[in-house]
This record gives sequence, structure tokens and C-alpha cells, in this order.
Amino acid sequence: MAHKQTGKVTIANIVSMVGVALLMVFTFIGYSLKSGGEMGMDLLITILISSFTALMLWFLIKAKGAENNLDKWIVAEIITLVVYVGVMVYTTLFGGIMHFFVVNENKENIKEYANSDIQKLENMFVQYEEFERNAVATTRQGLTNATQRNQYKTDSLKTFMQENQIDASHVEVYADGQMSIVLGTNYEQARESLNNLQNEVRTCVEGWSILRIGSMAKNIEEYAINFQDVLTELSSMTNLPIIEYDRTQRKYSIVVADQSAEFKVEGGIESLQFKQAITQADGFSIVAIVVAILIHTLILFNYIMAYRTRTIRVGKDTEEDGGRILY
Repeated sequence: MAHKQTGKVTIANIVSMVGVALLMVFTFIGYSLKSGGEMGMDLLITILISSFTALMLWFLIKAKGAENNLDKWIVAEIITLVVYVGVMVYTTLFGGIMHFFVVNENKENIKEYANSDIQKLENMFVQYEEFERNAVATTRQGLTNATQRNQYKTDSLKTFMQENQIDASHVEVYADGQMSIVLGTNYEQARESLNNLQNEVRTCVEGWSILRIGSMAKNIEEYAINFQDVLTELSSMTNLPIIEYDRTQRKYSIVVADQSAEFKVEGGIESLQFKQAITQADGFSIVAIVVAILIHTLILFNYIMAYRTRTIRVGKDTEEDGGRILY
């Protein structure tokens, strides 16, 4: 039989605290996966759910140990239990716990999505390098041809060469300078960032570091957006016209003023699947239900073991207490 204790931490208290701690862990990780690594909101939701659960537990214990107005306290206790069960069911099915286990049970497919997204970023860099190398080579060849002896040039080509101080002896210098823009320090830094991201994803996803999966999905998307911007900007900083011989004018002419391009992930950012796979994972997990029941049993353990008053309620049925009436 439970005894009323005050000012003392009991085993029942500890068991319930463990339950609340487990609820916080599974809720936070589950919402992290559900939101795709929105850490602030995940933490806020976790605190709200855990605090509300702890508040209901406190009220249940208080109602159970009440020593006056027992009818009202019992009603309040029953209502709180019903609310608790409702909150438990809702947060299990539509909150972090269910989502955590659904994602975890589909981790092998999700790993493939992560690798696919990283490969798309790698492909974008490969396409960029190939495009820019070809662009520089095309401009170099055009300038080399146009600066040969006795070759005529259009006025626009002459102006371009004068503005950039290009003659037969400076074609290679100009081409190398343009190459240093597109494949120089800024590009190398972006490439290093991609390599670091690949290593992080490989370590996190292949090892299935569940605490980092949500933030890693967010990182991949953010890096993809940044890489698109960086590569496009670098390309726009060059001055690489296409120079060809115009047979009509019998002169070398600029036929394309600029070879810069806009670079994007194949299919666009919305085609990245890793974040979608963890945020939109759908399904039902029996394991999640079992774990949720276990967690809430631990939380309610303090209530189950709590003292219930022996005070006899005063009312119309007080004579029907199982005793013999003496006349």
C-alpha cells in the first residue's frame, strides 16, 4: 500500500523522471527528422510536450492524494487521465515517436537517397569544370587564330582585344587569367567544402547517426543552394567570347559575346530526395506503439504508486460502507 511522503525523492519519482527523459529524447529526435533539422522549433515542441506531460502527472498525483472535496478531485483526476491518454495517443501517432521509428525502419532506402543527392552535387561540379575548361580553350583558340599575321578583325573584336591588352604574345596570359577565375582559389574552396560534406554524409548516414540525420539533410540542401550560387557567380566573372572567322566579312569576329552559364543541381533543388525522405516518411510502426506505452507507463509509475487518501467521503451513501448498522 502506498504511503504519503513529502520532501523525499523516491524510486517512483526517479522512474517517472526517466520516463519523461525518454519522452524528450524520442520526441526531439522524431521532430528533428520530421522538420528536417529545424533545431529551434524541434526543441520548443519537445519542451512543450514534455512540460505538459509532467504537469498532468503532477496534477494526477495531487488529485489522488487530496483529502477534501473528494468527489470533485476524483472527477478532476478522471478527466486528467482521459486528457493524458488523448495526448499520449496523439503525440505518439502524429508526433516524434512514430516518425522516429518509421524513418528508422526505412533507413536503408533513405541512405540511398542521401548518396544520390551527394552525387548530384558532384555531377554539378564536374559539369562546371568541363564547361569552363572548354570555354577557356575555345576563347584561347579563337584569339590565337585572330592574332596570326595578316588576319583581319572586326571593330568589336579589335575593341575587345585593346580593352584587355591582348596581342599575339599575350593570348596565353589572358587565357590563364580567365582560368584562374573559374578554377582558382574560390573554386577550390567550394570544391573543398563539397569534399568535406561528402565525408560528413558518409560518416553520418552510413553509420546512421540518428541524432545528426535531420541536420545533415538540411545541410545538403543548404550547401546545394550555395554551390549553385557560387559556381554561377564564378562563371559570370569571366570574359570569354567565342571568336570565329566570318567568311562574309573575311574577318575574325566575336560570334558569341559571353560563354558564362547558370549552374543548377540536376532537376533543381526540389529534386533532392534525402530531406524529403525523412520529413515525409509515412507508415505505421508497432515498435513505436510498444515503446510509447512503455515510456508513458514509466511516467505514470509515480502516479500509480502515489498515496491515495483514506478519508471517507461524506454523503448520502456514507452508511453503506460495508459495516453492520446498530439500532
